[in-house]
Amino acid sequence: MDAFRVRLAFRDLGLIAAIFVGTLLRPTGPLPPRASFPAPGAERLGLEDPANLSDVGMLGLLPGGFRRLAAGYCWIQTYAAWETGDALAVIAGLDRTVALDPGALHCWINGARMLAHDLPRWKLSTLGGEESLPRAVCAQVQEEHLQAALRFLAKAESHHPMTAMLAIESGILSWHGRRDVAAAVDAFERATRCDDAPFYAFRIHAELLRLQGRPRDAHRSLCRFLSGLRLRENTPLIGSQTGPRDLPPASLHGRGDPQPDVVLKRIRQLEQELGIDPIEAFKLSEE
Repeated sequence: MDAFRVRLAFRDLGLIAAIFVGTLLRPTGPLPPRASFPAPGAERLGLEDPANLSDVGMLGLLPGGFRRLAAGYCWIQTYAAWETGDALAVIAGLDRTVALDPGALHCWINGARMLAHDLPRWKLSTLGGEESLPRAVCAQVQEEHLQAALRFLAKAESHHPMTAMLAIESGILSWHGRRDVAAAVDAFERATRCDDAPFYAFRIHAELLRLQGRPRDAHRSLCRFLSGLRLRENTPLIGSQTGPRDLPPASLHGRGDPQPDVVLKRIRQLEQELGIDPIEAFKLSEE
């Protein structure tokens, strides 16, 4: 019976907290006319408008647990707005969510995807559809939202330094969204320096170097990767690494399947592309 009363008390406490949070976040004045999308201009997509955060001030004084509860409530509101295609409410909801709980990594990543992919599609639809619009207009809308998403991810990285998935998300948006290979290289390089980097980030980083016109750097990067992998596991992959001589041992972190055979095959392809003499090639002597 006592245990039942304790469970009931916790349930009531959660209900009261949810009602309290909802009350604080409810607008105190009349609701403005519902807009389906921000006015044109990248400045409306900066997610830095203080007006969006006017109702977060009181909640910012609450203990961390209550702030996380409020952030969860804001995230639910954001998701509901996303389902209805209300871009203004999505932007405001993302602002409030991450302001209350900057530690919510999934909100940063999914929020950036909303900004980069969903919001521009909605805007183009309100303008008559991508098929009926000039290519320049479509490109401008996409660029505005990609820039907003990248700013959002940059802000996330300031709260979560050395978090690989944020850098990878930024790199993917730069690469696929803007065809900005240089920015993608920088982002994936940041990812490879993180302890939680997946092994595929190292391979993508090397491929981006090649796309940037730096095949020799790509070759060196993969050689470092394979050497560092062997040192980390303290076991031979195929044999001992004996070249190139200018590659210092690299400390290597990572998760997932490193696919050393795939990496070695790519090294050989790059060596053929670069015309590297077999004597100077990456060698693995049998042990």
